[in-house]
Amino acid sequence: AARAFLAFGRDRATAGDAADGRLTAAEVYDLQVSADLVVLSACRSGRGRITGDGVAGFTRAFISAGARTVVASLWDAPDETARRLMARFYRQFAQGTGSAEALRAAQLALLADLRAGKVSVASPAGDVMLPPHPALWAGFRVHGLP
Repeated sequence: AARAFLAFGRDRATAGDAADGRLTAAEVYDLQVSADLVVLSACRSGRGRITGDGVAGFTRAFISAGARTVVASLWDAPDETARRLMARFYRQFAQGTGSAEALRAAQLALLADLRAGKVSVASPAGDVMLPPHPALWAGFRVHGLP
């Protein structure tokens, strides 16, 4: 996690390390983030180095930089389930539902779809139905003020 970064497009017009397209948690601490919500839907984006006063990673960095709430993942999630979860989360949040309740509603809806056999992924052997395992829907967490 110490070498973790968020990847952005490289700015070819600017020279030097600042234009490498990578944003580290250490760099986030130096930002001023005036956002009600930051969503880090990448795998393991909510993890970090464990210290005496908590977990030092992107979640903590964004909150320290001024974000009110951060949604991040504790582990890897398949693209298909993460896509469905985030789409439902954003719809709920856009309708005025708080971030914690929006995430909960999205997780419950995805779990219902998994239990009903409505979520599959393509494989060389054909479509494979995904099971309702928590690894597929429970890894995202709300940090900060919901």
